Amino acid sequence: MEQETPITFNDVPAILGTINQRLSRIERTIQPPSPDKQPRKMMTLDQLLDYLPYRVKKETIYKWRYLGKIPFYKQGGNLIFDQDEIDAWLTSEQGKTELQMIDAAQQYAARASAGIKPARKGGRK
Repeated sequence: MEQETPITFNDVPAILGTINQRLSRIERTIQPPSPDKQPRKMMTLDQLLDYLPYRVKKETIYKWRYLGKIPFYKQGGNLIFDQDEIDAWLTSEQGKTELQMIDAAQQYAARASAGIKPARKGGRK
C-alpha cells in the first residue's frame, strides 16, 4: 500500500487550482444548454417538402442533393435537413437575380450537352 505524501501549505494553491478545474469541467458537463443555444431542428425529407414555401417533388430534392444545390446530411441512409441551413439556403436562392438564374441554367445546359457530369457536393455524414 502506498503512503500518501503529506500536503504542505505551499501545495494548497496548486491543489485548489486542480480541484477548481475539475469542478468547472463537471459543471459544464451537467449544465443544461443556455436558452440562446437551441438544439438544431432537423427535418426528414417529407417534413422538408411540407416546410418549403413552394411545392416540390421528392425527385427534385434528390436531384438538388446530387447537384449539391441543397444542404443535407445522411443519417442511417436517410436524408435529413437542418432547418436553419434550409432557411439560409432559401434566402440565398431567392436572392438570385433572373439574369443569374438564366446564366446558371445556360451553363448547366452547356455542360450537359458536352457530356460533363456535375460534381457531387453538399453531402455530409
